[in-house]
Amino acid sequence: MSIIQPFLDAQEQRTRELAELRRAGRKVIGFFCLHTPAVLIEAAGGIPVRLCLQGDSFVQRRGEVLGRSCICPFIKACLGHLEQRHPLFAQVDAIAAGSMCDQIRHLADIWRSRFHKPAYVFFQPRGLEQRASGWIYRRELRWLFAELAAFCGGDTKEQELKEIIARYNLINWYLSVLHELRAEDVPPITGKEWLAVVGAGFMLASGHYLHLLRSLIEGIARGKGRCRGTAVRIMLAGGMLAQGDDRLVQTVEEGGAVVVTDALCTGTRVMGSKIAVQGNLLDNIIDAHRGKTPCIHARPNDGLYAYIDRQLKQFRVDGVIYHGLKFCEGWGSEWVRMQQFLKGRGVLNIVLDTDYGATDAGQLATRIGAFLEMLRAQKEGMYDGVL
Repeated sequence: MSIIQPFLDAQEQRTRELAELRRAGRKVIGFFCLHTPAVLIEAAGGIPVRLCLQGDSFVQRRGEVLGRSCICPFIKACLGHLEQRHPLFAQVDAIAAGSMCDQIRHLADIWRSRFHKPAYVFFQPRGLEQRASGWIYRRELRWLFAELAAFCGGDTKEQELKEIIARYNLINWYLSVLHELRAEDVPPITGKEWLAVVGAGFMLASGHYLHLLRSLIEGIARGKGRCRGTAVRIMLAGGMLAQGDDRLVQTVEEGGAVVVTDALCTGTRVMGSKIAVQGNLLDNIIDAHRGKTPCIHARPNDGLYAYIDRQLKQFRVDGVIYHGLKFCEGWGSEWVRMQQFLKGRGVLNIVLDTDYGATDAGQLATRIGAFLEMLRAQKEGMYDGVL
């Protein structure tokens, strides 16, 4: 049995658990982006669920009916799942969405008008380093908390809030420990397994997720799990890899390499700063979340590049695969700067644009295979160029 099987089993049960909780009067709050604090939703009395599923061609076509053909595959998938009443999406009572992406805002409009459910959209300032932006950000998340608390009927006492914060701090710590173990010569888990573990946290109750993480770390300490040795160490950067969208990682690791780190909003960037438990607890949650590694929406986003630079060194990365979803303007535009950054550090890199269809499977395998051969040749001193 895979070392991460308990996470997969728990996810299969989660939809039924959510249905039971809703029958008991609880509210399920869906969100899409890393920069919507799950801990804030839980503090308001809601059940946070990050809606992060890929969709097949049929789901994509259903999404196009509600949107348009030139929106990103993730938004198409979300709209298609809503229209088809996917079991997880059907359990969601309301959504909380930030203004980081125009297409997410468009999705929120459709959520309200088509499905007649609340959508709470908060403004996310672009320049979080400025004092005024910080003030606006805090005001917006306080508003979000108040709205969600009223909708969910939340009346969280201070001690309960401290317990929630303690759980999220421990989750963050265990994820950090697990991630740092991937810097070993032979990592204890593969890149595909890492993304599956992180993705499980989007759905599971925080207490259950914490228990599974603790058990996983204890299992690794006893010698369980160990991916095969490899000479090529890969880092992923760019746009999100939704749950079920594992073709890229699987192709890389079936080619004999291992994904040892990433800079994805569905990967290592879920980890953030520790939340303080003294003073104003709500403001502590907001301030800690504000300190997360910035996305492409932020300007300046030098923190993202500093984060990638640290990952390149700590995890001894041989090459970077920059992943983009088709029609994602943000990550698509960022590639030019990212390529210059990586070239300046002598890191071989390649950009791969994908959607959730299977038509590009052969091309994907060919390009990844060629890239891995270049990396092997470079390690053997037979190649010193850049793509």
